[in-house]
Amino acid sequence: MLFLLIFILIYMILIFSFIFGWNKIQDYQINNQNTSTCISVIIAVRNESENILNILQDVRNQYYDNLKFEVILVNDNSVDDTQIVIENFIKDIKNFRLLNLTETKSGKKAALHEGIKIAKYQLIITTDADCRVGERWLFSIASFYEELKPKMIVSPVVICQTFKNFSFTNLQSIEFLSLISSSAGAIGINRAIMCNAANLAFEKEVYEEFENPLNEKIVSGDDIFLMHNVKRKYPDKVMFLKSKEAVVTTEAQKSYKEFINQRIRWTSKSKNYIDFDIIFASLTVFFANFVILLSLIIALFDLNYLLYFFIFFLLKSIPDYIFLKKTSKYFGLKNIDILFFPLQFFYIWYVIIIAILGFFPKFNWKGREYKKGNI
Repeated sequence: MLFLLIFILIYMILIFSFIFGWNKIQDYQINNQNTSTCISVIIAVRNESENILNILQDVRNQYYDNLKFEVILVNDNSVDDTQIVIENFIKDIKNFRLLNLTETKSGKKAALHEGIKIAKYQLIITTDADCRVGERWLFSIASFYEELKPKMIVSPVVICQTFKNFSFTNLQSIEFLSLISSSAGAIGINRAIMCNAANLAFEKEVYEEFENPLNEKIVSGDDIFLMHNVKRKYPDKVMFLKSKEAVVTTEAQKSYKEFINQRIRWTSKSKNYIDFDIIFASLTVFFANFVILLSLIIALFDLNYLLYFFIFFLLKSIPDYIFLKKTSKYFGLKNIDILFFPLQFFYIWYVIIIAILGFFPKFNWKGREYKKGNI
């Protein structure tokens, strides 16, 4: 039993180190009122006719000189009205342009790569077609970049909550917050593990330094593989922008099936990781949850193990709650007290199942089906 407890203690140390990293990152206050950085915003789109207008309007309304930024929309062979919607919106906007991928090129990585290739400016910022941004989004990132000179800037992404206290959407918002918080905390201790392409900035020059920056042989993971490349070469130049003005919001998955499908897609790339920090963090999370689940299963046959289950569950929950309480307050997310324990119990099953399914992946993304043989 002591052996199993060790996994929980390692997990606790990991999360407390992320809390330390989060606290170490200062809340960024914009000091620069006149930025000179020119920005290329890259948005890869596929079958986004229902969502694309929101992000187009948000970026169009930025508190930033139109002459200092361009928006490149890369249409990944959409089969809906995405292309028509974009063309109608940008026809009179000089700093917006549309690139349509040919049928010989497909996938988000190809779309991002082609967009970056034709980008005019040094600072590249990526986001997704189903996201929303505030009017000072570009300004906050540019100001941070000019002040601290990072090679890569990871900025926050949060899921919009509903008015209901207990809902699948709100559960997702807290679960997703745990990923963003961990990403920030790891960067805070100079051990970057994850990022999200929905709110990512990097220098084009740095991107071009790598032969295969996105690891294009793998379907997903464009953001993480790029981060790991940058981290290896510039370990102290990957920074987290802790600013409410830099937040990107996105929608939750609409169904359990879509949620599981998305998580399998994310997990499927993990077997290609070579970065020690993310491998260590992933295995620590997996085995901590496995230990708790194992003790619960054994307790069905031996009630003495029920005590171990509660001890392990409580020990794991302490740092998780402290961290999520802190970060949810920062981002203005509510209902953490109501949602935390149901999510914790769900999480011990979910982590194990998704980890297993991730090694035998089959998922759909934007109308395309991917199986183990073509991932």
